[in-house]
Amino acid sequence: MAELRSIAERPADPVIAIVGGGISGLAAAHHLAARCQARMVLLEASAHPGGKVRTQDVGDLRIEAGPDGFVADDGILTLCRELGLGSELVEAATTQAYHWGADGGLRPLTPPDMRHTGVRGQAPTRFFVLRNGLDRLIAALAQATPGLRVRSATAVTSLRRLNDGRLALGLSATGADGDIAPSSGAGTGPRTPNRPIASSTAGRAAGTAHVPDMTDGPSGTGAADLVADAAVVALPAREAAALLRDLAPDAAEALAGIPYLDLGVVTLVYPGRPWVLNGSGFLAAERPGRLMSGCTWLSEKWPHLALATQTVMRATTGGSGSRTWAAMSDDALAAAIHGELTDVLGPAPAPVATRVVRWREAIADHRFRDPARVARAHAALAGSHVALVAGGYTGGGLASCVAEAARAADAVVAELGPRLRRARGAEPPGPAGGRASADATQPAPDA
Repeated sequence: MAELRSIAERPADPVIAIVGGGISGLAAAHHLAARCQARMVLLEASAHPGGKVRTQDVGDLRIEAGPDGFVADDGILTLCRELGLGSELVEAATTQAYHWGADGGLRPLTPPDMRHTGVRGQAPTRFFVLRNGLDRLIAALAQATPGLRVRSATAVTSLRRLNDGRLALGLSATGADGDIAPSSGAGTGPRTPNRPIASSTAGRAAGTAHVPDMTDGPSGTGAADLVADAAVVALPAREAAALLRDLAPDAAEALAGIPYLDLGVVTLVYPGRPWVLNGSGFLAAERPGRLMSGCTWLSEKWPHLALATQTVMRATTGGSGSRTWAAMSDDALAAAIHGELTDVLGPAPAPVATRVVRWREAIADHRFRDPARVARAHAALAGSHVALVAGGYTGGGLASCVAEAARAADAVVAELGPRLRRARGAEPPGPAGGRASADATQPAPDA
């Protein structure tokens, strides 16, 4: 087969493709820009970057529909400050969580019980969120990374190696957002649709270096090809496995065996303070007929949401693998969650606003976590000029995703070596392994 047409004559600065526009892909691009001079293209299949990071309006509040916040880690905290978001950091007022047992009672979780929320083997001491929404971090990364071009609604359909050692990525245009199915009109109270992140898909930021355009595919197909010198794959495990099947079959086999859970996130806003709450929320034991797998008491956990006039609760369903919730309408699901909250916490008036968001393949299933699979995938890709961002596969939350993105970027820099011009002020790259992940584990983005 004839090689794909090149995007241009081979440039002085290598082309690096970042496949996946979630926090992992964007953080990898940002770290690459700090280490080297390269022409970077970030390819995202959905309508806008962000992945599972999504801030929504519920009533007059800005509430997270994906990860609730992040475990304190130098990498992600430094990143926020570098992007000018330091003043928006809000630290959790409490990390005391509870367990809703099969007997219906709440008991405090002790540190060994809190592996889902912190660094392995110890309870977290600090949690953070951004006052104006975590989508601010996504927008800042997309706009402030030199040399980065963001191509949304662009799916990568194939990845193979050319005769000269470079990588060929088959592309196709897509108008669909395949990651999230927001509710459409169900629920109560003021409603606004999930909005694209402002300005994050506008292409090249002013003043950044030229980055390559795609070559046109057959007329009318919407297809295109990209030739790159290296790639960072920042996709959910199943999608990464499909993309790597031909280039790195051993890596694909390892990733294909990582199962995921679908989740529903239900936010409810109550008038006043119907309950006395002393903690950040609870995890729920699996029990027939029970929908909730966890609940965050947002008004207690986050100081900027601690208003005397309302109480904000965020429940997750599906964390045990049950899919009963998936067949329910938004109204029915919100009503059922309200009923369970009154069962465990006591009577309360009906919520004045609700919002339901349904995530497909939201998180890797914590019940079947196998770090050896991720290690095998990394080993299979060594020396291939393809790096994998695996923070999302280990249930590590946003902090782990950012740390793994730095590791993947460092691996690319080390493999491209002397072909890269060092970014101004950058330190020489370390070992390809990069910095260690926080390895936090979160079966559900709650509590």
